Amino acid sequence: MTMVDQALQVEPSRNVDAYAQLARLLLRQNRVDEALQAALAAYQRQSTDPETQLVLAAVLAAKGQDEQVLLLIEAALGHRADYAEALALRAMVRLRRQDLTAALADIERCLTIKPHLSQVWSLVALLCHQFGHLSEAIAALQRALSYDPGHVDSMIDLGDYYRQDGDVFVALTWLQKAVAMAPSNARAWASLARALQQCQRVAEARDAYVKALELAPQQADSAYQLAVLAQSQENWQQALRYLDQVLAYQPDCVATLVSKAKALRALQRQQEAEAVLARVLQRCPDGVETSDAETALVLAQLLLARNDNRSAGLALNHVMQALNNSPSDEAQALFVQCMQRWHGGQVSPPIDDCLVRALSEPWCRPTDLAMTASRIVVTHPVIHACVARSNRTWPLRLSTDWLYGGDGLQAVSRDELLKALLVAAPVASVELEQLFTLARWQLLDSASRTDTANTGHQDPVLDFYSALARQCFINDYCFSLTDAEIARAQALQQRLQQALSTGATIPAVQLLAVAAYGPLYSLPQGQQLLERAWPQPVMAVLVQQLVEPAEESQLRATIATLTRVGAEPSSAPPAPHWLKPEPVVPRSLPRSVPQGEPQNILVVGCKTGQSAVAMACQFPAARIKAVDLSLANLAYAKRKTRQLGLDAIEYLQADPLQLGLLNRTFDIIAVADALDHLTDPATGWRILLALLRPGGVMQLQSPHSSLEAFLRATPQLALLADEHADERHNVWLQRL
Repeated sequence: MTMVDQALQVEPSRNVDAYAQLARLLLRQNRVDEALQAALAAYQRQSTDPETQLVLAAVLAAKGQDEQVLLLIEAALGHRADYAEALALRAMVRLRRQDLTAALADIERCLTIKPHLSQVWSLVALLCHQFGHLSEAIAALQRALSYDPGHVDSMIDLGDYYRQDGDVFVALTWLQKAVAMAPSNARAWASLARALQQCQRVAEARDAYVKALELAPQQADSAYQLAVLAQSQENWQQALRYLDQVLAYQPDCVATLVSKAKALRALQRQQEAEAVLARVLQRCPDGVETSDAETALVLAQLLLARNDNRSAGLALNHVMQALNNSPSDEAQALFVQCMQRWHGGQVSPPIDDCLVRALSEPWCRPTDLAMTASRIVVTHPVIHACVARSNRTWPLRLSTDWLYGGDGLQAVSRDELLKALLVAAPVASVELEQLFTLARWQLLDSASRTDTANTGHQDPVLDFYSALARQCFINDYCFSLTDAEIARAQALQQRLQQALSTGATIPAVQLLAVAAYGPLYSLPQGQQLLERAWPQPVMAVLVQQLVEPAEESQLRATIATLTRVGAEPSSAPPAPHWLKPEPVVPRSLPRSVPQGEPQNILVVGCKTGQSAVAMACQFPAARIKAVDLSLANLAYAKRKTRQLGLDAIEYLQADPLQLGLLNRTFDIIAVADALDHLTDPATGWRILLALLRPGGVMQLQSPHSSLEAFLRATPQLALLADEHADERHNVWLQRL
């Protein structure tokens, strides 16, 4: 028996209109249960009246009972075929049921009968919104409110649409008006909270969500948003309470379960977190398909924490979903973590493309992904075949046709991951090193046979040869050489020098071959190469091997020396080479370190400046002193720092054992491997400890054994965080 049937059994009375009017008023105030009682009372007194039928239908529509709504509307239209309000309500229900054709027919008919009906313009707005026509939807709602200025639902929708259109302050005006007119309307409070949240008024947004939840405890979205706000403040216990409230009404909501697992993990309740994650994966064994980037990333974090290969693969799938839907620094960082755990097999083209971006933009220090990229690029069919041929005949120098096979050099030159790897970091693969050694020989052989004018500048093979020459420069020309190869390389270099002296044409391939066997800055007349026109791949090599080294040579004279240091070989190149700074990871320092406040920072063993630049980006108001023994490293670091527009880093050539002469203390001291190579590391530790202010923090990267000895010798330091990386520690220590 339906509610309508039950109402008909109640003893009738005379106040039909009063009950119907009361039901309308209660419905406007979103007091749906009370409105239902009044509507039923009116209906049981006069069940054949179209007005009472429509009032009851409107209340049942608010409760989502669409089947009964449609029956009542059919009855009302049977009594009054031109009943515009009934047509408008039926159109709304049909829209909700995705019956767009029938809904549109009702709307058109309604507009013909009663064009000034506000409800129908609200439906027009809803229809426009569904098809992505936001400006038309806003215009329709404004028209609806011109006919019925007190229609709260239209105000709420208008506020939501303005917020989605980016005009959050106009949205707030309408939503505040809606709340003032209907303070018991939970939907109005929830929409107001979303607008407040969008303009970063977090405390007010929280209060509005709480109000919405008080009015409608079953409103899961408000509880979920309160959990999100609590998580953003790392109030995990409160977040957990709100998530449980959501799950009470939506027990199988994947996004909520994932967030609950994250909160439990943050509270160190690992077994409970694992149980929730297992519940998610039981429902979705191949992972969760979601357009919500945050859900995908949280699930990826939880899966990575399992430390097994299958979970890492699932984590990568979820990271790719996040990158496709809403790219972010967090998604990029998790992609790097997933790829570092990659254990073989081919990857899909989208993952391959992301790996190219990760190396080139970059999303991390390229050396962190060099090994993974090397293993993956070898799975590419063309490269795999080339590697197999070079391995079979190594160390014989092969002909071009034999090395590159039927696919040819053109196919190799189109491999974007291969070229990105060559440019980004020294190759960390024996089989690729052998292939590139033979590829360099083929470049030399081709260049030695080239006597034609400088043609073929647009040849895509130049991209590959350029990347190969730049790889040789950043790996300090470590590829093996035969005596015959050395002789041919020297002969080609002499030809190039002669062409510079006489002004003769220099083919691009000859210049790239010379650059692949030795740095161009070592040529007596090398700077003259910059006076000629070259294609972009060649210019990239000239910048790397002529322009940048010349700038570094000038910068050497600008770097101060703390004390006299031992003799440094003048030819020692800077290392490591890097192209762009790694992204700054939020909260990469312990929470006890004041975030974003001015700091005095010392970076010991800064090498070519990556760690100093990372500190400068993390603490933009800090004054940083970065020291290293190598003047070549410091000049490289200073060039990169100037290129990035950073002026807060002072580079200093110094022996770590003489840093006590600085005669000052620092808030943060970052130490890489510098002290591990000292003849007296213990003295180095004591000197650095004296430079660290009480309460200051030291970041230490060191082998396990060295670290343990240091900690035993320095009880004044308390361990804040220990991040393991292979056979090394990245440790944060605080001076007591």
